[in-house]
Amino acid sequence: MTTDNLASRWLAKWFMRLEASGTLLRLILFGGTFLTTGLSALAQYGYGDYAPHFIVTVGTGTIAFAYYYTSGGIFNQKNRDKTDAGQNFAGPEQLIDDILIGTAHFAAREGRPPTDQEQAAIRKAVTDQWREFRDGVDIESLVTESSTSMDQPGQPRAVADGGTPLAAVCADCNQHGDLGTHKGVPVVACPGCNDILYRPFDTVEVAG
Repeated sequence: MTTDNLASRWLAKWFMRLEASGTLLRLILFGGTFLTTGLSALAQYGYGDYAPHFIVTVGTGTIAFAYYYTSGGIFNQKNRDKTDAGQNFAGPEQLIDDILIGTAHFAAREGRPPTDQEQAAIRKAVTDQWREFRDGVDIESLVTESSTSMDQPGQPRAVADGGTPLAAVCADCNQHGDLGTHKGVPVVACPGCNDILYRPFDTVEVAG
């Protein structure tokens, strides 16, 4: 809901401008306070003649630091580490999105909505992985583990080390899927009920 009142809209626009430039304004105010305090200290202790040198040194140092902070990789590294530490867990939004995406992908592949049983399988597959990531993961370990398990020479990418399928366990038979084909397309299917647990977009990609 927004407002049609012209005065309120004018105030909202200026609040937005002040909020958007708040960080820069705070830096300017902090810099002015620092310069004033420094110049006052120099004058108090009889070093007022060094005021121009102080101003030039502070200005040059600020510019050099800003350049190194952004162009030297510190800014990007800080943001990456902050994201890794603060967003390395699965939240409710991911759970909802993945179930919707899984349902839409199934419908697109099969040309029909999933049945109640198929919808339950989609939800179970998503929920199992979501719970695994719920408490957070170590990003570097996850990347290393994924690279090791997915790049075995001659192994389909649907299968991890030792031939264990990456697809979820069948909700009906409680069995891991085996490699097979469906309409000429390689898939991972349950050996008990033949339900498809994993189907790539076109074909199973082989590493190596």
